[in-house]
Amino acid sequence: MILMVALVWMLLLGGTVPLALLWKSASTRASRILLGAMTCSYLWCLVGIIFPLAIGPHYSDLRLGIINVNLWLSLAMAGAGLRVLHPKMLAIAVALWLPAAWIYIRTVSFVA
Repeated sequence: MILMVALVWMLLLGGTVPLALLWKSASTRASRILLGAMTCSYLWCLVGIIFPLAIGPHYSDLRLGIINVNLWLSLAMAGAGLRVLHPKMLAIAVALWLPAAWIYIRTVSFVA
């Protein structure tokens, strides 16, 4: 069980590496704004895992709404990131990791 929890945390925190590396190569204003939004969403996701009330009360419409909005925004930002961010391999990694983290939260939020 502990191994599974450690694996989930490694997968969730693994997205911070390509995100941080993209910050080093952000040269345009658009890329910095996009990375800022992606970073805020990702950090909110991680904080929501540690402190679940950060994304709304358990089993509430507010929680589901926040998760869904962040999921759709992360998908939109991922698409924009694939066009704006360089290097492309890091952009692809973040474009997959951010929505996957929100999908994970959406999945586990309503499991008793």
